[in-house]
Amino acid sequence: MCVDRNFFRFGKYLAVASVILSFGVSGVSWASFAEGEEAYLRNDQWGAFLKFLELAKQGDAASQAMIGRMYVEGLGAPRDLRTAVNFYEKAAIQGHAAAQFQLAKMLANGAGAKPDLVRAAQWMEKSAEQGVPWAQLSVGQMYRDGAGVAPDAVQALKWINVAAGAAVVAETPQTAETIRLAKVAKTELEASMPIEKVKESQALAASLRASKRTPDTQWQKAIYRPLEVKAPEARPADAKDNSETRLIRDYYPQSR
Repeated sequence: MCVDRNFFRFGKYLAVASVILSFGVSGVSWASFAEGEEAYLRNDQWGAFLKFLELAKQGDAASQAMIGRMYVEGLGAPRDLRTAVNFYEKAAIQGHAAAQFQLAKMLANGAGAKPDLVRAAQWMEKSAEQGVPWAQLSVGQMYRDGAGVAPDAVQALKWINVAAGAAVVAETPQTAETIRLAKVAKTELEASMPIEKVKESQALAASLRASKRTPDTQWQKAIYRPLEVKAPEARPADAKDNSETRLIRDYYPQSR
């Protein structure tokens, strides 16, 4: 017996929707972030999604960031970039550094939202201010290239300087590669600038490092490693229909 796989996909949409509705009316909390994280790391996708979703609905920024990630990855729920942007933005507004970075990347790439380099640069700088090295490098590149901000070599070198000297609790392949790229960009940019401008940027970088801040440090968790999310390729004109409608149409084919 052969069953159309769309039947199962459509059922998954309905299951996710029913869970979201049930959490919207429930005031009982049975999950913790640690439980969701443990489920995610052991690849219990549905279990992790349920635990994070309950906490996200209660306003927990860390869980909102994880729900955004799971919608991007299509883990525990169908891949949905628009919903991912929505959850990332909720977390970013609350100051979650990893969510700010990921939201900036999605806005810059037009993934799940219209491309918006200005908003992308704003969120990227907020993440950079919290010590996220890949955000610091990205902000430096934005100032260098004039992407979403006015070109400013001094600001560009400031942020690249900070990224190149990033001090992290536990170095990962992502942070190691980011620091390496920042050092290369630093050398190239310094060679193109007058010495007085280089010194100005170095002073700004030193001031930023010495500033008294209480940044969010959850970005250093492995579960928040950066994702490269690109806008989906445009579908042919004859395929531009609602995804739920398409699933129903495919499962209940029209008579010929």
